[in-house]
Amino acid sequence: MITTMTPQECALWYAEKFIGKPYSWGGDDPLKGFDCSGLIIEIMQAVGAVKRTSDYGARELYLKLPVEAMTGLPTPGGLAFYQPQGGGDVCHVEMTLDGLFQLGASGGGSKTLTLEDAVRQNAFIKVRRIGSNPGLRVAAYARIFGDNGYILPEILAKNL
Repeated sequence: MITTMTPQECALWYAEKFIGKPYSWGGDDPLKGFDCSGLIIEIMQAVGAVKRTSDYGARELYLKLPVEAMTGLPTPGGLAFYQPQGGGDVCHVEMTLDGLFQLGASGGGSKTLTLEDAVRQNAFIKVRRIGSNPGLRVAAYARIFGDNGYILPEILAKNL
């Protein structure tokens, strides 16, 4: 039996398939691992929110997408952008699963290049509470899907 999903449902379903995969600096490969933006781009490509050839870092996505302050509960499939606690440029992005939890590739950094590095640093794709990233604070939020579960026209108009 084939079940029809909205792009939003598909994005969340696909994202959850990566839980437990290793973090890999600069990674954008479902088999070898992802960094934060590599994971987000993979999911957004899968549902048609960005082109199949797109490759953006967290800060680039932040600058290209319509963002707002996260004042209320985020919608599932939105993007939470993070910056260091003391201020500075956006350096991390995760996907919101609901109003409380997010999914992202985290725990690693520029020295996380192998599976052994990821294990040693506890750097994996994981679920945790929104805003619980050590040393980081939510800088902004980008809504990707409308109330009907489809990609917002303003996201598609960006032609990312």
